[in-house]
Amino acid sequence: MPDDESLLAGGVLAQHAVAHARTAVVTMTCAPASSRAPELADALRALAAGAPRKLGYSDARPRAAPGRPRLGDAPLDEVVAAPVQQIRAFRPDILLTHDTLAS
Repeated sequence: MPDDESLLAGGVLAQHAVAHARTAVVTMTCAPASSRAPELADALRALAAGAPRKLGYSDARPRAAPGRPRLGDAPLDEVVAAPVQQIRAFRPDILLTHDTLAS
């Protein structure tokens, strides 16, 4: 089932991949061992968007990432530092994001 990376940015990711640009997707609320992990990897492979970079926070559903804090409950400094570290490592020319807390 497609999710945010496909529905909200899939066309942009695919367009840049066709143009041989480096692409990456950082997912705040997908734990490496979650049931969503293979689905995310398959979607990004279809979009030629590289391997997913999962930061492992749980989303609003309590069992989404067992043993991990929900994104909204994690310390703000930690929540900001995690994607900043990914951005500094990847050094993108373009950055797309969306607000899932409002949905």
